[in-house]
Amino acid sequence: MAMSFGMMRLSKKIPLTVFAAVLVSSVLLGLIAYSSTSTIVHSLTQSSLEALVKTKESRISDRLASIDRNLLITAHAPLVLSAMRQFKQSWNSLEGNQMALLQKTYITDNPNKLGEKEKLDFAPTGTLYDNAHRRYHPAFRDLLYKQGYYDIFLFDLDGNLIYTVFKELDYATNLNTGEWKNTDLGNAYRAALKANPGSISFFDFKPYGPSHGAPASFISTPILDSRNKLTGVLVYQLPNIADEILSDRTGLGKLGEFMVVGEDGKMRNDSPFSEESEFLNTTVAAPSIDSAIQGSGDISIIDTYRGMEMEIVTAPLEYHGARWAVVAAVSVDEVNIPVNGLRNTIALITLVLVVVIGLIGWVISLGITKPIASLLKEMDALSNDDLSVKLRSLHRPDEIGDMSRAVQVFKENAEKRMALELSADNERSKEARRQEYMENLIEEFREAISSVLGSMGSENKKMQSTAGNLNTASELATSEAGAAKTASNSASANVQTVASAAEELSSSIKEIAAQSGRTYDVVTKLRGIADAANKDVSGLANSVEKIGEVVEMIRDIAEQTNLLALNATIEAARAGEAGRGFAVVAAEVKELSNQTAKATEEIANQINSVQSSTENAVIAIGNITQAVGEIDDMTASIASSSDEQDAATQEISKSIVLAATGSTQASESVDGVSSAIEDTNREAVHVQDVTNRLAEVAEKLSKSVEQFLEDVTSDVAERRTSLRKRTSESGRIRHRGVEYDISIVDKSEGGIGIEQGPGDLGVGDLITLSWSNGKLEKMRVQWINGDKAGFAYLVSASSTGALEVGDTEKTSKAA
Repeated sequence: MAMSFGMMRLSKKIPLTVFAAVLVSSVLLGLIAYSSTSTIVHSLTQSSLEALVKTKESRISDRLASIDRNLLITAHAPLVLSAMRQFKQSWNSLEGNQMALLQKTYITDNPNKLGEKEKLDFAPTGTLYDNAHRRYHPAFRDLLYKQGYYDIFLFDLDGNLIYTVFKELDYATNLNTGEWKNTDLGNAYRAALKANPGSISFFDFKPYGPSHGAPASFISTPILDSRNKLTGVLVYQLPNIADEILSDRTGLGKLGEFMVVGEDGKMRNDSPFSEESEFLNTTVAAPSIDSAIQGSGDISIIDTYRGMEMEIVTAPLEYHGARWAVVAAVSVDEVNIPVNGLRNTIALITLVLVVVIGLIGWVISLGITKPIASLLKEMDALSNDDLSVKLRSLHRPDEIGDMSRAVQVFKENAEKRMALELSADNERSKEARRQEYMENLIEEFREAISSVLGSMGSENKKMQSTAGNLNTASELATSEAGAAKTASNSASANVQTVASAAEELSSSIKEIAAQSGRTYDVVTKLRGIADAANKDVSGLANSVEKIGEVVEMIRDIAEQTNLLALNATIEAARAGEAGRGFAVVAAEVKELSNQTAKATEEIANQINSVQSSTENAVIAIGNITQAVGEIDDMTASIASSSDEQDAATQEISKSIVLAATGSTQASESVDGVSSAIEDTNREAVHVQDVTNRLAEVAEKLSKSVEQFLEDVTSDVAERRTSLRKRTSESGRIRHRGVEYDISIVDKSEGGIGIEQGPGDLGVGDLITLSWSNGKLEKMRVQWINGDKAGFAYLVSASSTGALEVGDTEKTSKAA
């Protein structure tokens, strides 16, 4: 059964207390530090992600705005107006099926491999279309390369795709009647026809058949001639803008990424972590993405398509009615790397602290418990009456020294007690010898008085026989009647003397009984004084530890500005008023530079001193003092009445002798007196009466002596009882099948005295006593006085035996 903490030994309790205190305080401080650091790191991560996602959103918006401006500028450029006019004329000049002719010439017969058909400047067919293509295609191709567009389209007003840079399956088809009329390219064309001059129509990314199902997005605007008359439509097939801008993952760690998610929940970019295309193939769902689609960014933690938990921050992006969510995602595990490092550091420090402080507590506990254990051994030796033991902590100035000094007092008192007990044992031995002498004296007196009484009875019978003889010989004793009468009177007087002696013997007996009642009392006073002194064990802890500094630079936002500078240069070259475009780009570069400077932050967290102080409970072991009072021996004088008894006995003997002599003289007188028969007869009757009374007196004397002997014997037994030693022990008795706890107050060789015995005890009852050491004794109840009783040893009991009241008769016979 597990021992409770309060019942543990100090050698275990103190180290456990120190260990638990250090462990709890270290764990609490570690948890607080871990929680605070985790909160700070995640807060900084969110702030960083918000800055990053806003930067990416701003760049995408700027890129789209740049495309818008480029589209409008290109649509109004003289080169485009001239190309539109010549391509329309040359298209109309082609004979036969223009689609079949142009696709064969620029796609099928194009010597460049698939995906590089734009490298052919013109086909050697000698048509006007070839001439127009040779003149304008290089310029459009350069524009596509520089701006990064996927393709550039020119439509006439009839829906004919009269020119495209990239030359895919939609080239030279009619988007009103042809195979691809229901695609977003056809929609973009028709939307531009209906749009106001200078307006832009946009169609979000969808799989596009002519591009072999690749995602395609189109932006279109009407082309007006110099007279502001609609002459055609200019369409751009947008590149994967998100991949261009989001490819730089600075600030997202090794596992983080940027994403653009549309209203359909599908990604508008490819993941750098996947070999397969995620563009329009992967759906990403999160509450923060829905919030961004609705126009407000948010933060959430999701399980992404990559099977890992990511913390994401979103920003809304709207472009010509299309709503996107720009997402910055970072791995939660990667964010927690510094936090986990701190956790591991704290755990290591906690372990070291627990081990070190635990060892200190163990050493301290040894310094406390070892002297206490030594003191306990010394006290145990003293409890076994080994007074030769020396107390080794007497000179210590602390509480243990106080305890040792208190035990020293106990030892000194024990030495005094043993000296007193030795003296008492000597006195008891003397008293035992006196009692033995008294018992022998009583036995001798019993034998002597029995002999005297026996002789008296015998002589009395003889006197009765003599009286009979007197009656028979009355006729012969007539002449001696007077002498017989005188002899009879003398015998009567002697009998009176015997009576007086008997009275004196009775008086002596009373004197002996009175003196026997006055005996001595032996009082042993045991008084134990135990005072508890508080013991203070303190100073078990001082631990100050500086856990460390965790400083990590979160990121260094450094956005490349070459593209903006390049765009600004292209704007300046193409727009005429280059200063305006350059100023815009320069402002963006400056803003990015400022953001880069502001994004540099330092995470510093110092875990201040860990201080643990545990003060153990105060253990008080009071001074144990036990005073053993003096045992005063009172020796009661017993005035022996032996001389008086002897004198009385001698008087009785003399009287009997005189009575016998008188009887003899009477007999002799009767022989000589024959004339006084009648008087002799009367005297003979009188002698018989006297002898009868003498027999009664002898019987009373016998009973008185017997009672005297019984009283003296009882007194001796009582004296033996008075030789009991006072004690303070506990035990259990079994009486009538029920067990009771008792307090043993004294004991001797013949029995014990108890207190608080069961109420149904009776004198003569047999009980079984179980001592505290397990020994069993069979005993008989000798006396009862209130709640106190005396038991006498009967026989030795076996460890398994039990004596019940029902066995009284059988045991008595056996005894």
